[in-house]
Amino acid sequence: ISMLMNAASGSIKTVIKNIDDYLLRPLGESLFAWNMQFNNDSPKVIGDIEIKARGTSALMQKEVRSQKWQQEFLQKPLIDRLNIASNMRDASQKNNRNKNVAIMDVTPAAIEEFFDEHHIDLLIHGHTHRPNTHQTNTGTRIVLGDWHKTGWCLMLDEQQQELREFTL
Repeated sequence: ISMLMNAASGSIKTVIKNIDDYLLRPLGESLFAWNMQFNNDSPKVIGDIEIKARGTSALMQKEVRSQKWQQEFLQKPLIDRLNIASNMRDASQKNNRNKNVAIMDVTPAAIEEFFDEHHIDLLIHGHTHRPNTHQTNTGTRIVLGDWHKTGWCLMLDEQQQELREFTL
């Protein structure tokens, strides 16, 4: 019976993952992109978003919280556990590289509005997975990167603004 339950569970997870990946996430991303481009009713709608369809992640969370799964995982050699964690991080980063820029960054119009509203010409903010220094019509926007394999700092004085990446 245990084998049948595990086989059925795998099929259910596959179906839910397909619904998440091929229906819910693309629909959510499309609705967000449309709203960012065409929603004139609420000019305060700004920012970035990542659509996370939660069906498979909810099942996965339940599974990894189970004592049986934890015991089996912790019985693996440390090198195997580290490799699993590394593979999961690599898959996540690969997924981010393939995402539409429109959902990974704020819109230019929102940035211009923010500069105007706050009477500033320099904006420094946390990562949107696209670190860089961006020149706009009204100022400079500096985006810090994430902290995984490297770290980021901003060297700033009256003469220069330099975004630096360094090895952790």
